[in-house]
Amino acid sequence: GALPGVSSTIADGHRLRVGGWSEHTRRNKIRNWFGASEPAVGSAYDESDLYSITQDRHYTQNTAMAYVQDKMTLLDGRIELDVGATYQRFRASYNSAVEFAGERSLEVSSGVLPKLAALYRISDELEVFASGSKNFSAIPDSVFEGTAAIDASKGIEPETSLNKDIGLRWQRDGAGFAITAYDIDFRDRISTQNGNPNGDIFERDATTSFINQGGINSRGVELSGRLAGPRYELYANYAHNRAKYADDTPFEGIRAGDPVLGAARNSAFVEAVFKPTASWRLAANAKYTGEAAGTYGEVRNTLNNGGPAFYPREYMPAYTLVGLSARYRPQLGLAWLRDAELSVNVDNLFDKRYLGGVGMELTTSNPLTSGRYFLGSPRALFMSLRGRF
Repeated sequence: GALPGVSSTIADGHRLRVGGWSEHTRRNKIRNWFGASEPAVGSAYDESDLYSITQDRHYTQNTAMAYVQDKMTLLDGRIELDVGATYQRFRASYNSAVEFAGERSLEVSSGVLPKLAALYRISDELEVFASGSKNFSAIPDSVFEGTAAIDASKGIEPETSLNKDIGLRWQRDGAGFAITAYDIDFRDRISTQNGNPNGDIFERDATTSFINQGGINSRGVELSGRLAGPRYELYANYAHNRAKYADDTPFEGIRAGDPVLGAARNSAFVEAVFKPTASWRLAANAKYTGEAAGTYGEVRNTLNNGGPAFYPREYMPAYTLVGLSARYRPQLGLAWLRDAELSVNVDNLFDKRYLGGVGMELTTSNPLTSGRYFLGSPRALFMSLRGRF
């Protein structure tokens, strides 16, 4: 990889930056199948009993990005403007002799991605800000791997998004407050379509296909506040997020307006810090995560005789986690103990049971027949000692 760049002040109030980034990678993915020595006992296998190779994938990827930025300062520093743009190009090639003949490749570019940010200082304590940007994501491997039933270079476009936000910040004598409103328009979402999901992977006919279909609209507001003194710090944050699918995606069971999987509408975090002496820092925090959709919509009943024809959309329940931490830095004036620090952290203090997320690779499967959620981490204790001698 390489990351060249230069910057220069070209005039009063203008600072120009120009640069780029490039990366070349090679990687492999192999899936071998061996006969188990004693299946009824355990998963031990004999390496000489190789009976199938379903993947022998070799990837070559080249990524390049260029950027330009002009940072302007106006009205004696009361106004700051950032105007810039980036451009990205992505090339990939892939072969797997056991799955198909020849080589598959794709090349996509972002076009010019504009960026704009502005800040206005109303006073020494109060400022307003706003920004907007267009972003780009390279096409993932899955759209042209061995079981994909589409050539990604013919018809699949990279995913993009338009991000906008506006906010207000205030700060004085250890106290601060901020409010930000944002809008994210995620476009050209690459979605899974009908293939042959019941095919036999050993016969290599379990195909999957992809198209650009729909997107996600996210709008929300975030508030944060901080109060600090010689021996204490208080911090709080609250976020309200309305994330919805923008269009119907029939094969995935998505309808326009459905809530996005795993995206909690409400979340909050609070922390209180107490510093009784220069050596000690004690803290307690709590994190709240509101309920989030766990399935796209209604689930057809394929298992329970006599049950309802459909089950309603599932939601992951809201939960709150509490944590504690303590840090001790001895002040003994000994050179060999300088920068020494002992830390103790407890996560999920009350050992709360909760669902930590949804397995995105299972979003098109029936939750009645497959695992779907990640279990949250239990109570955990961490201790660390570090120093410089």
